[in-house]
Amino acid sequence: MLPNMTRTIKVALVVMIASASWLIAQDLQQPAIDSADKAAQDAEKKVDEAEKAADGKVDAPAATDRAADKPADKPAEAAKPATADNQVGNIYNDGKNTYATSQAKFELTATDNISNLDFIEYKIGDVSQFSVYGHPFGIEKEGPHKIMYRSVDRVGNREEDNIFNVIIDNTGPYMNFALNKAPIVIDGKRYLAPGTKLEIRATDNYSGVKSVEYSTNGSDWQPYKDGIVLDKPGAAQLKYRAIDNLGNKSENLSGFSTSTPGQGASPEDLAVINSLYVENTPPIVMITPSQRWINVDGKKYARRDNSYMVEAQDAESGVANIFIKVDNAAEWQIYSGKLVFQTEGPHSIEAKATDKVGNESQPVKVEFIVDDNPPKSTIRPVGGATAPAPADKPAAPANP
Repeated sequence: MLPNMTRTIKVALVVMIASASWLIAQDLQQPAIDSADKAAQDAEKKVDEAEKAADGKVDAPAATDRAADKPADKPAEAAKPATADNQVGNIYNDGKNTYATSQAKFELTATDNISNLDFIEYKIGDVSQFSVYGHPFGIEKEGPHKIMYRSVDRVGNREEDNIFNVIIDNTGPYMNFALNKAPIVIDGKRYLAPGTKLEIRATDNYSGVKSVEYSTNGSDWQPYKDGIVLDKPGAAQLKYRAIDNLGNKSENLSGFSTSTPGQGASPEDLAVINSLYVENTPPIVMITPSQRWINVDGKKYARRDNSYMVEAQDAESGVANIFIKVDNAAEWQIYSGKLVFQTEGPHSIEAKATDKVGNESQPVKVEFIVDDNPPKSTIRPVGGATAPAPADKPAAPANP
């Protein structure tokens, strides 16, 4: 009953005070009118205080007649500036611009030390009308936005327009997977040439790239720095992801390219981006004589009619070329067929091979001696003393 009685008394007192003020004002000059208005406001304030004491609580200020169709806002204890935290998360500030995701909310608060706050209004972008603020709001559309906001007190004083610029970013970084060498396609497989470096490029339209990570062959995620070289034979299992400064994430997205000018992403490239094949095993090289060498005292001997084949094998991409050096020649030559040595004496064959991906084998070398001349034999008798020759004839010379 007490609260209702208090409200009734308040209404009566306000009506009485207002009526008396109006009657007095008919015969007073402007200073007296102002004084009467102030007395009425003070009386109303005292009635408000009496009502609050009776109810034991503080009500939110009611809207003025001028803004009766607008909801009243509860005054905050202290004003909170509409700025973003300088940290990674839903809101990020790089020292120049403020970025936010659509999940971020914007809160408007205001205080008034005399007549109290009536309402806060705001608008986003170039819309013509302000809206009365009721609760924190977000912005769905990506891109830059301008938030204009202002507050009005119960007497009708309107704050100058405030402007807060924010860029909404809901999209993770754009990622591009590049190779410094174009892959080699053999029998439908896309091989990486030796020394191929894989580069992960990430860009972000708004808040910027915070980090890039990758994983190879199921390994743990690790920070990407300046390139990746895959060395495990078989299908290249590569995963990569990038995170921007708002926490938006992208993983294994978008194109494939090589460093060759004019070459960009294609549907085929996109289809095989994670199906590259690593082949880093070089060919096996063999030098085979048509007739076996004869080993004497640790040395290889061969006849002049012997011939030599140089062969190479590669289980994956296949052999591309075989190179040879004969008798320690200075330059490598492409092997073209059987080798035959017509001169006696020491000889050597050195050979190596490359596969179609570019892996090169270690050189293999054989040294041997061609010996195609039979030995020469001599005979001389061997016996006792030689008989003297006749006196009239000179003695015959002895066999050597």
